[in-house]
Parts: sequence; structure tokens; C-alpha cells
Amino acid sequence: MQYRLTPKGVKVANADPETLTNIDNETLVVTLARAVRNSSHGLLDLLRESSDRFLLAINTGDIPAELTALAPLIALGLLADANGLIDGTWKTKLVSGG
Repeated sequence: MQYRLTPKGVKVANADPETLTNIDNETLVVTLARAVRNSSHGLLDLLRESSDRFLLAINTGDIPAELTALAPLIALGLLADANGLIDGTWKTKLVSGG
């Protein structure tokens, strides 16, 4: 909801849907991630009882197109030899098969 965006975060209801409070982007991301995780235990219960229900309600669930660009980087990070990358031997190991 564009009208709820602020320069440093978002306006969201907490207990009363008519009263909006500002939260910063860092708090928004952490709270939203926790609420989404908890929704796997029962979304309807969460929407009825949780203090995060209004936060979930303002999120459209859209995923930015840029998110898919992270997949190769995450895979590389999981497969890469981080120590070799730091000490400069990673490329040598990759080319030599070692």
C-alpha cells in the first residue's frame, strides 16, 4: 500500500486497525519474516489472533524480479571454498580440479 510507505519504513496497525504506527524497514523485514514463518502453522489462526495480522494484511506477497538473481550467488556461496577465495587459491583449485 503505497500510502503507508514512509521515507524510513512503513505505517502499520498494531492492535487497532484505525491507528497506524511507524516502523522502520529493519523492524518491518524481521517482523514480516517471522510472521510469514509462523503462518505455516496456520494462517487463519495467525490472522485472527496475532499482533502481526495487520502487517501480513498490508503485504501483497509479490516477489521482486531481482530475487531470482540471488539464486546463483547463493549456490556459488554454498559450493565455493570461502577460505580459498580469501587466500587467492580458489581459482587455481577450480581450474586444476583440486
